[in-house]
Amino acid sequence: MGEADVKSSIVRLPFDRRARRIEAFHPLMRGYIEEAIGDSRPMEDLAESFPGLLFALSTGYARATDRRRTRDLVESGAPLRTAAGMLGIPYWLKRLPAQAFLEPLGRLPMGTDFAEKVGSFIPQDAEAGRTWLWTVTAANEACSEDFALWAAAHAAKNTRALNQGRGEDIFLLVAAWAWHADHPSTPGHRLLRKPWVPTMGFRRAMEEMQIWHQRIALAECIAGQTGQRWPREGAALGYEFHALDTAEDLVAESDKMDNCLDQYAGRLKLGRSRIYSVRRNGLHVADVEIGMHEEEASMPGIRQLRGPRNRRAAPQIWQAAYAWLGQQPLRPLVKGTRAVQEARVRAVRAAFWAPYLSAIAGTASARRIRDIVLGLQDPAPERRAKRAAQRPATARTRARGDVVA
Repeated sequence: MGEADVKSSIVRLPFDRRARRIEAFHPLMRGYIEEAIGDSRPMEDLAESFPGLLFALSTGYARATDRRRTRDLVESGAPLRTAAGMLGIPYWLKRLPAQAFLEPLGRLPMGTDFAEKVGSFIPQDAEAGRTWLWTVTAANEACSEDFALWAAAHAAKNTRALNQGRGEDIFLLVAAWAWHADHPSTPGHRLLRKPWVPTMGFRRAMEEMQIWHQRIALAECIAGQTGQRWPREGAALGYEFHALDTAEDLVAESDKMDNCLDQYAGRLKLGRSRIYSVRRNGLHVADVEIGMHEEEASMPGIRQLRGPRNRRAAPQIWQAAYAWLGQQPLRPLVKGTRAVQEARVRAVRAAFWAPYLSAIAGTASARRIRDIVLGLQDPAPERRAKRAAQRPATARTRARGDVVA
């Protein structure tokens, strides 16, 4: 190698190193990373030693004063743990590769217990790292650090499921379900069949969330029945007929009778039928569904009558049910208007979710969860894609402001 070649390589080496470090980040973020580095060698070194910290500084994480102090610490050679603490990001974030960072950071778990246990769950693959980081952040914002640690373990094995279809939306519902396990005063807690615990598997959690979600739908459907003139409670031939007026009533009856009444939202939608518990001497012996009569829609009729575990009811119970209906005053059922019923459902839904939405307010996940649980229309796929493409621009806008993450 000649003298000119040696000089050329010496000149190119710093540039090549800098370019290589910047190119380690996602293409959409490289411009912001380069701008944050400027002409600072210590900031450039962050691209390898702590890419998450460099990313946070380049995307406007925390307050502008904290970012300036953090940068001063980095350039003065202070320990990176100290710099991370100044900015308010966890030191375990250091282990994620540069390509894992694309969206502005949300509220991350900061606890010591989480930091001690999460290390074995952190993926090194770039795409898996992005999904994993989103999952941990969403779990922490939408529930708790304990749930975030549980999610960290399962996300490492289920990244494909989270990336498919409405995988992220479904996971946020799982987080909402898990949050209610620790909040017994909320209406959502009273509808849990089995609460979340850290030893629960991911599939079991999905199943329990779906059952819980159906019970919420049940409560909404019952709200749509308000104002309907259903048969009154009463007794006939030694049997008592008790109206199941709330979702909690139906859940309790489902447990007593070992049937699927707690999943009956579809049957009760818009107030087309009502369920009564049939009892004899205090014992639950059957459930009867009353709806519009097949021949005369304005009159009530028996749609189903079943004993425990959905077995056929005895003939004497059928006789008692018809005798009970025969005692009712002649009051034709009147269908409520769809607009009124839907307005009641929306009001019940808003009241149901209010404690949870209040608890997670201010997090990056809050708006998305609000849209999901309140049933707002999901943006079309092309709009979601456009919004995703604009995220770096949003990050740049935040970097110019004084934003608390």
